[in-house]
Amino acid sequence: MNSSYNVSTSTLRVMQEQFLFGNRICEEIELHKAQWSALFEPFMFFES
Repeated sequence: MNSSYNVSTSTLRVMQEQFLFGNRICEEIELHKAQWSALFEPFMFFES
């Protein structure tokens, strides 16, 4: 089952932005420029 099969264009955009944001944080963690806690800060996904 694919829960993202019927994603709207606007929701897809928000998801892609958040994937990029998370990736940037992970890269900073690898470079010791950020802590793991930065990756788990709350984000109001459904209010974006």
